[in-house]
Amino acid sequence: MGNPHYHLGPKAFLQGGETILNTFIEVDPKNAETYLKNFDKVTRQINSFADNIRKKLSSARDKKFIEYHREFTYFFKEFNLHTVGAIEKVPGVPPSAGRLARVSIQSKKIKVSLALASISSPKKLTDKYQAMSKVPVARLPISIIEGKGPKNYFQLLNLITNIILKKAK
Repeated sequence: MGNPHYHLGPKAFLQGGETILNTFIEVDPKNAETYLKNFDKVTRQINSFADNIRKKLSSARDKKFIEYHREFTYFFKEFNLHTVGAIEKVPGVPPSAGRLARVSIQSKKIKVSLALASISSPKKLTDKYQAMSKVPVARLPISIIEGKGPKNYFQLLNLITNIILKKAK
């Protein structure tokens, strides 16, 4: 019943993977050793990758970020990035004109460096926020989409990292 975007935080992603691992072992105990071995390998790979991302993002820790919808919360938390909240007041409900104006004024006042939004976020509203706040908005995929964008989990997190490093002012 929590934020469904947990996969953008490697620790939470692995916790979800452990739930799947336990289900596989319960349903197919004869292959438990293989499942455990593969999960350990993936865990090491993801943890090592996350350590590298953490190092890359160390230069962005003094910046402030906002998200359109609470999609990047786990990413911000995992990599110790300072988030000031979301443009949406209620998840899934587009902000009113008043909310958009208040968030834009506040973002300008506290010098938000970058707003992150998924590619499915309403472009009209993210463009309006950018125009009002003068804060750049990066529209990013939050998942792997067959045929376009990142082809795996590592590419997805790298893309988000590189956009933050490139666009955060």
